Order: sequence, then C-alpha cells, then structure tokens
Amino acid sequence: YEWGFPGGLPSVASSEEVWVAYDEVGAFDVTLTVTDALGASDTWTWENMIDVVNVPVLPAGGFAENFDGEQFPPANWRMETPGHAWEHAWDLMDETNGVAQFPNYWVGTDGAMDQLITPAFDPTGMTGMSFDVAHRMYADYIDGLEVWGKPGGENEWTVLWSAYGADLSVPDCYTWFWYDTNGEVVWATHEVAFPASWQEGVTCLELAFVNVGGYGNHTWIDQVSVGNPVGISEHERAQWRLFPNPNEGPFTTMVPVEFVGSAYALTDQVGRVVQQGTIKTSTEAWLLPASPGWYVLEIQGLAPKKIVIH
Repeated sequence: YEWGFPGGLPSVASSEEVWVAYDEVGAFDVTLTVTDALGASDTWTWENMIDVVNVPVLPAGGFAENFDGEQFPPANWRMETPGHAWEHAWDLMDETNGVAQFPNYWVGTDGAMDQLITPAFDPTGMTGMSFDVAHRMYADYIDGLEVWGKPGGENEWTVLWSAYGADLSVPDCYTWFWYDTNGEVVWATHEVAFPASWQEGVTCLELAFVNVGGYGNHTWIDQVSVGNPVGISEHERAQWRLFPNPNEGPFTTMVPVEFVGSAYALTDQVGRVVQQGTIKTSTEAWLLPASPGWYVLEIQGLAPKKIVIH
C-alpha cells in the first residue's frame, strides 16, 4: 500500500491502515496505489475526499457517551489497535444497554495497548471525567485498563489512571466470556482527574481507553462523562440498574439510596400506564403481570429504561 495525502502529516504512508493530520482548513485529495505479490498494481485518486473544518465536533463544557447507538466507534471516535479492535456489545443483563467491549478471553494480545480514543475537545475549565467498568478477573490472568490523555501538539500520551488484575476486577461482578447470565453484572464508577495545567491554556485534548490484554476476561466500559455535559443533570447521571433484560416478568432494580421513595410509572409501547407507585428499597424485586412486549419504566429523577418481556 502506498498512500498519498497532499497537505497532510504524513504526506505519504505505506501501511494498510494509516492516520493523517492536517494543519489547515480545506479539502484534500487522497491517492492509493496497491501492488500485489506479483508486482501488478493499480492506483486510485479521490478528489476532495477529506474535508478539514475548524468547527468543534463536541459542545463546550463536556460530553457523554453511553455506546447505545448503532455506530461503533461512535461518531468522531477512533481506534489504534496494535493487538485487536475494541468492539460494540450489549450488557448481558440488559440488551438495550450498549457497551464498549474488549474480548480479552477470545483474543490474546500479549500486552498490546489497544486504544479507543475520544474526539478532540476543549478541556478549559474541566476538572476530569468518569466512566463505568465491568470486569471479572479470570484465574490468574492479568488484564489491564488505562486512561490516557494527550493535549494537541504533544507526541506522547500521559497516563491518567490504570488498574490491573484484582484492582480492575469489580467485586461480585458476574461477567463471563461464554455469556452466562446466572449472576449479576456489577459496574464500578471511576473518576479521573485532569492535571491542573490542562484546565487552563490547553484548548485541544484527546482521551484514550487503553486495554492491556492478558488473555483473561472481557472488559466492558460504559457511561463515559467528560467535564459537565450540557443538558445532563446530576440526577440523569446517577447510575441505576435493571436486570435481567429481556425477562419473562421478574426482574430487579438497583437505584441510589437517595431515590428511595421516588414515584415510578410503567408504561406500555403506546404510552398507557400499566403500573405506578413509589420505590420502596434501593434493591427491589419486581414481578410484572404484563403481556409480552416492551415497556418503559420511569423513576422520578432518573433516566427511563426500556424493558423487554418475552
């Protein structure tokens, strides 16, 4: 492979997959020449294929990503994968909840640092970020997860957070590579602080979730929140779980203790109220006398969740 990127850095490259940066706004051509083992080659040129604009792709103040959309990586995210790619998967207990998964049990990467990278954003005034992780250590295999940051113009990443083996494993989490659903998926929320020097004076920053594979067990991340995302209140950011989902009527909810006593309403797919009341305990078992289909459970102050009943 021989790539040509007029106006780009680098301007030429020779690997199958390449990354290129541009210092100026404009439309740029791309040329590719492919040569096979017998020496036969062909060349393609795409005019104005890359459009570089000086417009933020993320809102000022912060952003959030829950991996529930169909596109993966999400829009404007990217990956660098010397060992294996991150994947889009779904919570074993909640098929409506998308996650970013690294399949460590299926793929041995020999410690390769495979990156899932956020879009570049302006971190001015931001003190840090948070994310959820679900992982269960398998035997004595040591998987790792790190969070890196890199301001614009710098060549090296800075490690902001890391956890390996038992430190990464979430107590009582039941996530298994064969998709056994006989236990609970338990998530841990981690907060990562930004260096003070990044909060003022740095106007472009990327973050990377880095899997360091030890051929152990899958690692999932979810609910990435950077800075103070516009339009997301503290209540909406509060984590609550509903599992299993789908189910046959019985399921369990886990809500923060401050939401005990909050009103709830269960509606069907046409918006009719099927059941309503108040949340009695932070962990509550439900048995819905409802027909198969999908429903929405809304708890006051929390984001609603869709329930699928078989």
